[in-house]
Amino acid sequence: MFQAIKDWWYKRQSKQYARLVVKRVRTQPESGNVLSELVSLKQAIKFWGLTFTDAGITETEFNALWEEAVTQKALNRDKYISHTLRVLRKEISPNLWPQMSEWGAFETDPFWLEGQIKESGRSLEEYGTSPEELHRFQREWHKKSAAETLDELRYRTSYERHGMLMSMLVEHLQKGELPPEEIGTTREEIEQLRVKLYAKP
Repeated sequence: MFQAIKDWWYKRQSKQYARLVVKRVRTQPESGNVLSELVSLKQAIKFWGLTFTDAGITETEFNALWEEAVTQKALNRDKYISHTLRVLRKEISPNLWPQMSEWGAFETDPFWLEGQIKESGRSLEEYGTSPEELHRFQREWHKKSAAETLDELRYRTSYERHGMLMSMLVEHLQKGELPPEEIGTTREEIEQLRVKLYAKP
């Protein structure tokens, strides 16, 4: 009896949630989260055995919203890729992409950029770039990250973070194929920093 009441309550809550999602995708079609909202709605309908009617939408409308959201995501991805290429080429400043959008936090990340190009199904050439340019962007990213990590290691205030930072520095140098001199250090200094890991704080 208790389980039946519990199931009824959860199904009731899921109906309310489904209707709320439908309301959001209808009233905010320009937001970057429509597709993820529709995925959640689809999962709720399947998991709780709801119908589209329970969610306050017809299957025809759901399919139309889905197709529109997929198309919009592809368009947004193309805009993001073009924007990020310009940022990485230093043609424009970062922080111009809407931070609340799906890709807002990744406008200077060359690895995320590469992943989005692959996901788009289009070639690098179609976006006006090349493997060599992407590799250069990624090397520059590793160089910048390595320099920032080195700076923190030199003036560290947290002994507990030292080992993690040391690993990050070595990884950036290796993946970026960077000699220590390129970030203003030497192998000797890196060894000294490594030894400090085992010193008492």
